Amino acid sequence: MRQKREKANGIRVFLLCLFLGAGTLALFVIQDRGAFLMLADFNKQEIPFCMELSGFLHALPKGKIGSVFCRQWDWGMDLGSSVLYSFGYYNLGSPFYWLTLPFPRSFYPYLMAPMMVLKYAAAGSFSYWYLKRFVRRKETAMIGAVLYTFSGWQTVNLLFFTFMDVVAFFPLLLLGLEKLMAEEE
Repeated sequence: MRQKREKANGIRVFLLCLFLGAGTLALFVIQDRGAFLMLADFNKQEIPFCMELSGFLHALPKGKIGSVFCRQWDWGMDLGSSVLYSFGYYNLGSPFYWLTLPFPRSFYPYLMAPMMVLKYAAAGSFSYWYLKRFVRRKETAMIGAVLYTFSGWQTVNLLFFTFMDVVAFFPLLLLGLEKLMAEEE
């Protein structure tokens, strides 16, 4: 019974953060006719890098996606650059980016908001899993998870899209460390 309730609370936090994230970005998406555009690095780096890597990966022969991690060269990036070195930080390490690969590269301005919303939802649910270990009432963990997900730091760093992955997965690192330390005792 207790596990079912905790699982339901985890789903509630996921959905709450999903809807709150969608609500906070909806006005901007509507204003930009479905795309999510900001300024500075977001428009000049994040979106073009996603599009460039998508084009590169879609152009690879079938069955050669693993060769990306070797020294593949992309002449479309700057004056030419290694795919791993150029995109390792921005895209290759992001599970959220890999979810967008079925879409054509022209869709990326329209995929940025849904990716952000998924990152919010993941941050909320993962932080709930971590926080529930330290509180008596699970509702307190739910509130803490929402506060973590929509913290000021997260809001200020919307321009740096890749930082949101770290915020989403950091609670899992903490949870793993807690479990490791508990096993050692």
